[in-house]
This record gives sequence, structure tokens and C-alpha cells, in this order.
Amino acid sequence: MAGGRPVGQAQRLLLAAAMASVIGLMWLLERVGVPESLLTPVLLSLPLMLFLLVGLGARTMSLATFDAADRSLPAAVATLALPVVVLALLVLAGNAPALRWGAVAGLVLHAVLAPFLHDVAAPTPAGTLAGRFGAPARCAVVVVLMPVTFIALTLMLQDAAVVLAQSLAVGYPAALRLLFVLAAVVAMVGGLRAVAATLAVQGGLVAGFAGLLAAALAAAWWHTFAASLRSGMDTVMPFTRAGAPLLTWLAAGPGEEIVLAPFLVAMLGVAALPIVTCLSGALPGRGLAGRVSLRAAVVLAAVVLVADAAAVYLPGALLEGSWLLRQMSAVAHLSTMLAGVAALGFLLGLILSRDVYRVSAPRASTARKTVIARLAVLAALGGAAAAGPLAGSIAPAVAVNLILGVSAGTLLPALLFALLPGGRGWAVAIAILGGAAIVASTELPALAPALIAGTPALAWPAAWLGSAAPLWAAAWTVAVMALGLALSRWRGGTAGQALASS
Repeated sequence: MAGGRPVGQAQRLLLAAAMASVIGLMWLLERVGVPESLLTPVLLSLPLMLFLLVGLGARTMSLATFDAADRSLPAAVATLALPVVVLALLVLAGNAPALRWGAVAGLVLHAVLAPFLHDVAAPTPAGTLAGRFGAPARCAVVVVLMPVTFIALTLMLQDAAVVLAQSLAVGYPAALRLLFVLAAVVAMVGGLRAVAATLAVQGGLVAGFAGLLAAALAAAWWHTFAASLRSGMDTVMPFTRAGAPLLTWLAAGPGEEIVLAPFLVAMLGVAALPIVTCLSGALPGRGLAGRVSLRAAVVLAAVVLVADAAAVYLPGALLEGSWLLRQMSAVAHLSTMLAGVAALGFLLGLILSRDVYRVSAPRASTARKTVIARLAVLAALGGAAAAGPLAGSIAPAVAVNLILGVSAGTLLPALLFALLPGGRGWAVAIAILGGAAIVASTELPALAPALIAGTPALAWPAAWLGSAAPLWAAAWTVAVMALGLALSRWRGGTAGQALASS
């Protein structure tokens, strides 16, 4: 204990104070005339140094801690980690309003489901479903999640490297190698505990940038209010219009099919997003898992509201003319992407080590499993770095559409059915593979344009289903799994009863 507080909490408070002090020092140095060319590299290196130091500080040799933080992840860490990993996907997808508020609703939905899923959750969705439905479910989830996660990881790493290269005026290959080394070191030495800690720290940086925007908004609003008092014109407090963009979207947007479908997909997808369920399952209690997800939704909503209000009410000249605001925007973007790269790299490595290697070699020693787990993370991140040049023609939004679509269309229904007694493993496998095929078919024009050009008939799912494809996939998954459940109960079999958890 330190001053009546747990040591870990005292360290987090000290780290937050140090970050605020560094940012304040940067502002003072800018005001006294220190050249921006000297300050910019220092400020942009802040998230990189914090990422590395916090990740190394959370290193572990325990396999249980590496896989699932020993199911003792601090609530404060998870509260900041969950919004950041969701923000990483939103930024990659273009940050559309429907996706932003759908993600907030998704964390609220996950807060409802988390207490029920917590007791049966394994570190990976494949492990969770294998514990209920056996090997067919595990194989189907692995076949679906590996390529989807790899594409998202590759494009996120590419986006972070572009931001770093442009901000520091270094070459793209050098920026890519630097980010690969940082993410690989952190994810390999500490597993989920290190990834969660770095997500939380980067979340602190994002919250700091949101605080700067909120302060700038307050100053702008006060200036407008004071000017209106002096002129004798409208004296309504300007901040009463802060929620106007959200209210306008709520009044007109969700009623339109083109907006409603992405909102629902984001909500359902975030609720079952593999890295979200992994972090939630690592918390020490089922009730705590629900409360933390609800707090994370509040944090994400606050960040989104501040960003929306700043985009509407802050003068563009202020945002572009302020060196600190401009650079903190780059810091927030870079820190979010870097944390997302580490999270997806760890998730893909965990799937390779837990759901592939340990299933094929169940008698391997704990030491060998630990080594393979770290090598799997390295292979996942290395493969993504090597595949970067090949993915240059793929729009980043495609990766987000795939991972959210698969989560909404296959994983969420399957996890809900895992809470019910009965069911058939083959039905789960067919449902997941079929649902994933529906989602992937609508992204074929972006993933394989040459194939579509040679076979135009393959483009009809994208034209017919559009952004609602994950919802159709969810309907397919529910129908097939309901059929398997009905057959298992009709025959009175025991298939689908709880198996040993993976």
C-alpha cells in the first residue's frame, strides 16, 4: 500500500501526472518560441516510449497471465482499454457517426451480456464455443477469425506507419519496422496483461487530448457568450447547442436504412468483438465485467461527444493554428493505432497458439506452450508487416467491415446460443462458416477486384445485400443453430452439453 492506496493505483496516478506535466511543458516551450521542429519529435515519441516502458513493466513468465492476465485484470485498466481498442477500429473505418454511436451502444450491450458470458468465457471465442459445442465449432471459428484478424492487423499497422512517417518526416519502411518492433516486444513479453496496460495508457493520452479540446471548447463558448452579452444579442449559453450534431443524427439518421444498418452492425459487432470479450473475460468477477463495460461506454461516448462538438464549434483556424492541438491530434491517432496493432497481434497469436498448437499438441509442456505463444505473436505481427505492401490497394474500411460483420453475424449469435442447453457442433460450424461467407461475399469487390472483373456474377451479393449483409448473416446463423438445437432436443441427445473448457 502507498498512502492508503494500492501500489498499482498510485503508479497509474503518478504516470498520469507525468504525462500531463510533459504536455504542459511542451505548451510552455512552444509559447516561449522553441522551434516546432524540435518539439514535434519529442511529443510524438511520448506514446512510443510510454508504450514500451509500460509493456516491459507488465512482463510475465506465467502462461495463465500471458493468455488471460490470470483473470485478475484491474477494473481501471479495462475501463480505459476497452474504448481505445474500439476507437482503433472506428478510426480505421473513417469514424462515421453511425459507427461511433453504434460502438457506444455495443459496449452497453456487452455490459448486459458480460455477466452471463463471463463464467463460460475462454480467452478466445473458439475456446468458448469449443467448450460448449466441441471441435467442429472451434475449427469453424479459427478458419473464420484468422484471415479476418490478419487483414485488420495488416491495415492497422500500415495506417500507424503512415501517420508516424508523415509526422516525423521519416521513411515509411523505417516507421513500419519501428512499430513492428514495439508491438512485438510488448505483446511477446507480457501477453494480455501488457497489451491491456498499454491500451489503458494510450487511452490516457486520448483522454488528455479530449480534455484539451474540451478546454478549447469552453474558452470558445465563453468568448461567444461574453460577446453576446456585450452586444445585447442572443444570450443563450452556446454550450446548449453542443449536442446538436448528435440530436440531428438521432432525429433523422437512424430512420434511414443506409444509416440504421451500419449502426446495428457496429452495435452487435462490438458486443461480441473478440478482443472485447477477451478483455472482459480477464476481469475477476462477472458483475465487475458488466460494470466495467458500462463505464467504458461512458468514456467512449464522452470522447465522441467532445470530438463532434469540436469539429462543429471550434474555428478551423484554431485547430490548424495551434501547434499543441494539431500535434496532440496526431499523438492520439498514433497511440490509438499502435495500441490496436498490439491488441490484434496478440489476439491472432493467441488463436494460433491456443486454438491451433495446443489442440494439436495437448501433451506439450507448459514451458513449450509459453515459448510457442510468444513465437505465435511474433509470427502474426511479422506476417502483417510483410503483407503491408500487398494490402496497399485495400481500403481500411474493408477490414473493419469484415471484423465487425463476422462478430455481429456469427460470433454474437453463437455466444448467445452457448448459454442455452443442447445444440449440435456440426450446426454451429455450418452456421458460422455460412454467416462468414455471406459477410465476405459483400467485400469481394474491394478484396479481389480482378476476380470480380473476370466474373461479374460474384458482385451481386454486394449489390443486393449491401451494408445489411451482417444482419442477414446473423439471421442465417440463428436459423441454423436453432435447427441444431431443436434436433438435439427432439432426439433427446446430450450433444452440446457443457464440455471441458478450453
